[in-house]
Amino acid sequence: MAKDVVTFLNWAAEPEHDERKKSGIKAVVLFSTLFAISVYVKRHKWSVIKNRKILINSVHDGWGIATTPGLKGNAIEAGTTTNMDTIAKNHSSRKLAAHGTAVGLSEGLMGNSEVGHLNIGAGRIVWQDIVRIDVSIKKKEFHKNKAILDSMKRAKEGTGRLHLLGLISDGGVHSHITHLFALLETAKEQGVPHTYVHFFGDGRDTAPRSSAKYCQDLLDFMKKEEYGELATIVGRYYAMDRDKRWERIKIAVDGLVGGVGDAVAAESTEDQGKAAVDAIKANYDKDITDEFLKPIIVNGDEGRIKDGDTLFFFNYRSDRMREIATVMGLPDKPMEVTVPKDLGITTMSRYNAEFPFPVAFPPQVMTNVLAEWLSKKDIKQAHVAETEKYAHVTFFFNGGVEKQFEKEERHMIPSPKVPTYDKDPKMSVKGVAEKVAELVRKSEHELIMCNFAPPDMVGHTGVYDAAVEAITHTDEAVGIVYEACQEKGYILLITADHGNAEQMLNQETGAPHTAHTTNPVPFIMTGDPKKFQFTEDKVGETGKESEGDGEEEGALCDVAPTILDLMGLDKPEAAVAPTFKQKSKETKYKKAFVRKNRVGAFRSIAPNQLPQAIFKSQERPSLDLPAFEPKFIKEENIGKAAHFEELQNDPIKHFGTPRSILLEYRLLSQRASIIRDVTVGTARLLDEAETRSSDKTRVVITGRPGSGKSTLLLQAVRYALAKNWIVIYVPRAKQTVNSTSAYAYDIRTQTYLQPLFAHQTLRRLLTVNKRILSELKMSSKLTLEKREIPASTTLADLAEIGVQDGLGTAAQGALAPVILDALMAELGKQKKIPVLLAIDEFQCLYTPQTLYRDPHFSRIRPYHLSVPRLFLEYASGKRSFGSGAVFGAINCDPQWKISVELREALQLGPDMWDLCANWTGEGEGVKSAISGPWEKKNKILQGYAQGLKNLELPKGFTLPEAVAAFEVWQKDGGILGNPTDELFLSKFTESGGNPRDFIWKGLLSTLEGIPPAAEEIRSTPWPHLREVTIS
Repeated sequence: MAKDVVTFLNWAAEPEHDERKKSGIKAVVLFSTLFAISVYVKRHKWSVIKNRKILINSVHDGWGIATTPGLKGNAIEAGTTTNMDTIAKNHSSRKLAAHGTAVGLSEGLMGNSEVGHLNIGAGRIVWQDIVRIDVSIKKKEFHKNKAILDSMKRAKEGTGRLHLLGLISDGGVHSHITHLFALLETAKEQGVPHTYVHFFGDGRDTAPRSSAKYCQDLLDFMKKEEYGELATIVGRYYAMDRDKRWERIKIAVDGLVGGVGDAVAAESTEDQGKAAVDAIKANYDKDITDEFLKPIIVNGDEGRIKDGDTLFFFNYRSDRMREIATVMGLPDKPMEVTVPKDLGITTMSRYNAEFPFPVAFPPQVMTNVLAEWLSKKDIKQAHVAETEKYAHVTFFFNGGVEKQFEKEERHMIPSPKVPTYDKDPKMSVKGVAEKVAELVRKSEHELIMCNFAPPDMVGHTGVYDAAVEAITHTDEAVGIVYEACQEKGYILLITADHGNAEQMLNQETGAPHTAHTTNPVPFIMTGDPKKFQFTEDKVGETGKESEGDGEEEGALCDVAPTILDLMGLDKPEAAVAPTFKQKSKETKYKKAFVRKNRVGAFRSIAPNQLPQAIFKSQERPSLDLPAFEPKFIKEENIGKAAHFEELQNDPIKHFGTPRSILLEYRLLSQRASIIRDVTVGTARLLDEAETRSSDKTRVVITGRPGSGKSTLLLQAVRYALAKNWIVIYVPRAKQTVNSTSAYAYDIRTQTYLQPLFAHQTLRRLLTVNKRILSELKMSSKLTLEKREIPASTTLADLAEIGVQDGLGTAAQGALAPVILDALMAELGKQKKIPVLLAIDEFQCLYTPQTLYRDPHFSRIRPYHLSVPRLFLEYASGKRSFGSGAVFGAINCDPQWKISVELREALQLGPDMWDLCANWTGEGEGVKSAISGPWEKKNKILQGYAQGLKNLELPKGFTLPEAVAAFEVWQKDGGILGNPTDELFLSKFTESGGNPRDFIWKGLLSTLEGIPPAAEEIRSTPWPHLREVTIS
């Protein structure tokens, strides 16, 4: 195009064209050229961006952030981390979740390197094989899996011998013992004559001396099923090598095939099992832990792998199964070894794209991962790691594919040849750092991905001093890379794939801790702090806002979108929106999404337009209101205002409140509450409930929008608390069903556990009721999977266990829901102290479908979620407190309408039309609350709704109640102008006495200086109004 323009300009300059023509032609051509270039740039923005040289994405493998600083065994705190400390101090940082459902694993399960790199590179949560397999077992699809059935059919029709090989533990990193149990059940169903289990000892993703327990668990299961035999035992160091140390694999194969190893002496199968466990323990006495167990031959020649046998490898993680599968199943052996002929091999997942073996759970196809997306944009990138982590920055980072994309370079630095890395803690981290620095100084790559291995690999050895040294070497490597980045203007992003080195000791036993952790990991962004900072909006795909120093503010899936955002590139559809963005000088605020107000001339005030500062500019005399106490809640005080005193165990502070009430309390100098006729009636109900089971008092507060339902529920909470009840207040029930937090299916309870909600509920319940809970003791002992809580334990201590450990290690991941359930059960057994369960947004528990989805993307029903189900059982009376009550309040949220089952149970008539329609009651979307025969009903929800009593509020204030509200706001500076009778009556009439309308649209509309922002005011419910600041 440029060549044509030059030719045309030369033609225009020829002598026969006069000056005017020449000038005009030149102007037209130049304008057209500039226009064409601008259009081209807009359409192909990425192709004209030069010298982006933006990013180093450095993954510090196993570098977690301890949630409790100062504990013994934290190698990161003990190491010399001068460079990391300086970088974190001078640049913007966040914490990321790297475990559980945040990375596609089962809830509470520790993350690992493969999963971490998959999520970092994919820019989305990648649901892992363990979750897919767990769900298939739960849905009975596992027992119908074609590859599994074909494997068992071959064994049955062939030699009659099936061998199950894999890592046996509940670590969940490479395999899970429940998957083995499902295979044994299936083999028994299919009638396979002989099934032999070959036990690979763990000791890295679990405690180093735990295989004896897992072996006993396996033996107990086989005894119960009367099926299966234990054949051999060998540690993962030999059977699961991945560094082409073929001499290790040979030791394992010789044991599996040739019976080379320590044979146990026993006559019966039961004796063999006992002898096998004893043999493992004998190795412990020699200081040989699970990982390093040499072959133990349990049932002699019978259990060896022989010609024509069928093998099923049940590890779902691929990297440490490739070598042994190669030796057992491929014709070309990498070393001298004897392997039986005509073996039929099936694998749980795909170990290698070139393997010919059938696969039970083929890989998920991922497209447009970060490396592929950059390749499509013609962006040059480099991936650097030492041997131990090379697969992670290539295969896993690239979405689980072997393919090397266009413009992608790969550099592998050899790892040292040592038995275990505590012998050489520095590994090759300096070599990796120097290679990265070299690439930075060449400035040829716009993204450099690297991995520093020592924190994880040395952390796995359990040798604390070596791990401290590994941290120091890693920090020195960071300094090398950081210096080069500063020199050449690269942004350095530092994160980790999971935790490890921050917990080298088991805090309970003092034994070495060799597994990964569930701790958060850092996410640090260097560059000029004035230009590059994370925003204050800290909500990631996990849907969870930070509540404290220990909370994660995003997840690993947020890394790739943040990289693309920094590079100015668009994101593929599959990627999540970036949690974190750089500061923008051009855009200071994101506008809240609001609806137009349809009320007409009766103007309302948006809460965000009414900051507390408006009142502070005026003289605000003390309201001097009486305290809200039981002795004040009497008929003679109806129409008077009281205030909620700020208590040490204040439920408003610790449980929270609905946003509409919170806004009023922010504006008033005292937390005022009007005593209404329904307030006195509610107090009477609670007095009667003191001496009877809670299933006798199950009340739902209903009424028109703005009629004061949430306020009455809060009055009930404060009344019960003043009478020394135990109070459980849930001000925002929709948070339990709107998919804002992690969850995972639990086969034992057949529900999706919600450990975060359970943990928060326990913490708040304990804080508010600690004095009373300290006086109550458990009626019986509580036996958990790995601990026993004695009957002498106080309920406060029981709750504390869930608060402290509920979000701890993988084994403890589901502890908070279990403790919450047990605590509620204990409260139900005692009658000494009444209990009030008060739930706002009550209708959300009865929604036909929640926003949570199972791995098949089907909506999960509320009674399949642990926390809503627990509340439903008490609301329905299926479970009850010895004395007390259950109160709920309907919230007028158009997203969470009242279900037909709840409408029928509460007998809402024609005058109580859909409470979630337009809140003025005018027109749109209103439908009868009476169900018709065409409306499909959920029988389970009907059962949960039976017996609920409807406490319907009046449509508005009575005249004395409105006068009390008027006087409170007038005295506190909320009304400008003369507080005349005419003003009061006009606002009371316009609002129809509706409490919310009377205050927000009536009284507060008199304030001066508040612009009539009708276009920016949304109608209720207020909780949906949110202004997001990104600068």
